[in-house]
Amino acid sequence: MSEELNEALNIVIKTVNYIKSKHLNSRLFSTLCLEMGSEYQNLLLHTEVRWLSRGRVLMRVFEMKSEIIEFLSEQNLDLHNFYVNEMFVSKIAYLADIFNHINSLNLNLQNNNIIGLNSSISGFMKKLKVWIQRVRNDNIEMFPLLKNHIESTKIDLSPIKTIIDKHLTELLKNFEEYFPEIKDRYKFEWIWNPFKVESETQDLCEELKDQLIQLSCDSLLESSFKNREIINFWISIANEYPELSEKAVEYLMQFSSTYLCEKSFSALDLH
Repeated sequence: MSEELNEALNIVIKTVNYIKSKHLNSRLFSTLCLEMGSEYQNLLLHTEVRWLSRGRVLMRVFEMKSEIIEFLSEQNLDLHNFYVNEMFVSKIAYLADIFNHINSLNLNLQNNNIIGLNSSISGFMKKLKVWIQRVRNDNIEMFPLLKNHIESTKIDLSPIKTIIDKHLTELLKNFEEYFPEIKDRYKFEWIWNPFKVESETQDLCEELKDQLIQLSCDSLLESSFKNREIINFWISIANEYPELSEKAVEYLMQFSSTYLCEKSFSALDLH
């Protein structure tokens, strides 16, 4: 994250911690929200352990910026000056939007197999490339909070556009470095599309390629493939195509993320 965006995030966290960490401040803020007829009466607390909470925290802060401005003004805090700055609010809006996209990606990866993980990550990387070009063409439709803020305040898009362009470019670079094999996602095509793929294009030994050719000509199995979950299909043909089935299941059974491990640890912590 760039220095400008990181600074904005830290200011938001500092604001939330100031209001939420002290019972008196929290009660005063809730009372203010009630008096203002706000939809919400509380902010959400950010935790470093659950970093995805940042997206929800930022969303709530953006939605309650009027209440926050009023409260900080009554408290005579310098933090008030940030929230009356439309450029700062633009950064919050963008951060809330991009974290929301990343949160959605994260949820999509949970309980997914390696094939699904490849597809999700590859799709997100392609979207980042498209988003970069859209931003350069003054199109920010994929960031609805930011778009609404820009339209309602009539502020110049250029400054925040430069920051977003830089951030998305770095984000894409990080994804490409962290998932270098995603570009080779079609090496799994024989698993998720066995009846259409050309066997010679797949990274399989000659024996498995021959089995794949034979499998691809079985119309009854093709009909079964369409009506079953992919893992169940490959398990069901273990007797007919043992080596090919074992190879497919080997890939499908891999842990595609650490979600299940982290979920187990969290359950243990509760006890």
